[in-house]
Amino acid sequence: MMHRPSEHDATRARRLSDVPDPIPVVLCFDVEPDDIDVRPGSQPWLGFERLLERVGPWRDELAEATGRPVRFNWFLRMDPQVADVYGSATWAVEHYRAGIERLRSDGDLIGLHPHALRWSEVDGRSLSDHADADWVDYCVRVSYEAYQVSFGEPCRIQRFGDRLMTARAARLSAQLGARYDLTVEPGAPTMRSLHPGTRSTGTTADMRSAPREPYRPDPDDPMRAGDGRLWMIPITSMDPNEMLPAWRRVARRIRHPGGPWHRPTTLTAAWPAAPFWPMIERELATMTRPYLAFAIRSDAPLVPHLMNPIEEKLRALVASPLAERLVFAGPDAVVSEVHP
Repeated sequence: MMHRPSEHDATRARRLSDVPDPIPVVLCFDVEPDDIDVRPGSQPWLGFERLLERVGPWRDELAEATGRPVRFNWFLRMDPQVADVYGSATWAVEHYRAGIERLRSDGDLIGLHPHALRWSEVDGRSLSDHADADWVDYCVRVSYEAYQVSFGEPCRIQRFGDRLMTARAARLSAQLGARYDLTVEPGAPTMRSLHPGTRSTGTTADMRSAPREPYRPDPDDPMRAGDGRLWMIPITSMDPNEMLPAWRRVARRIRHPGGPWHRPTTLTAAWPAAPFWPMIERELATMTRPYLAFAIRSDAPLVPHLMNPIEEKLRALVASPLAERLVFAGPDAVVSEVHP
C-alpha cells in the first residue's frame, strides 16, 4: 500500500521547505573484506569491486535528481588484521588504486574504518578485541600511519568498525589528525559482538542515549557532548514503528520498556521504500539544522537481502520531491550547515 500524505505530513513538509539551504547527506561506504573471519590466502574484496561498478550509475542518477554534484565517503580498512592477512596495511589502496583514484577525482572523500580484530590462536578464528585498550591504540596508529603513507596527508574522517568507540580511541584519533567521526549510531544498544559466531572481548559501545545531531564529545565520554576536538556526526536514527507489523511494535514495547525508541536508520533494512522517505522527511523537520548520514558495508552487493533494499530506497528517493532538497557531500558540509 502506498503511503498517503496526511495533514500532519503536509505540515512537516512545509516546515522542512522553510530550510533555505540544501540538506547535506553523508553516504558512507565501509570498505573491507567480504568476510569478518579473514585469514592468509583470503580472496580480494569482491564486494568492493562490485560496488565500484554500481556507484557510477548511482552517482549519475542522484546528481540528476538533486541537480547537484554528488560526493560519497569511503572508509578503508588499513588496520593490523589487513596487514597480517594481505601483507600490508596499505593493501586496499595498492590493489584498488585505479578505482580509488577515480573516486577521488569524482570528489569523493577517503577515510579510515579501523577494526580491533586479531587472530586468535585459541580457536583459529578472528577475535574482536575491544577490551584491550593498548591493542585498540595499536590498530588506530597502524591505520593512520598506513593512510599517511598511501595518500601523503593525515586522515580527516573515520568510522570505527563493530561500533567500537571509547574516550581513549576518540582522543587518539583526534591527536593523529581526525576531524570528523561517523561511528556513533544513536539508539544502538551495547552487544557482545555484531557478528554471530565471532569471539569478542568487551562489548560494543552503548549508543542508546548518544546525541542525534552533530556534537563535540566529552573527552571522558564520547556519547555525551563536551569540548573534545573531534566532530561526531551521528548516523541518522528514527523510530521505525510505522514501518513494522503490529506484532513487532508490541514486541519492541516489551523488550525496550521506556525507550529510547529510535534506532540507527539503515538503507539495507527490509523496510518498505514507499513510507521510508516520508518518515525521513518528518525526522528532518524535527532537527535544528537538518542533515542525513547513512552507512553501507562494501559486502552488500554480494548479499541480495542487503542490496535489494538499498536499490529500492535509492530508486524511491530519485522519484521523490525530497531529492531536490538534498546534496550528497562530506561531513564538512554537515558541520558548516549545522554550526556555521
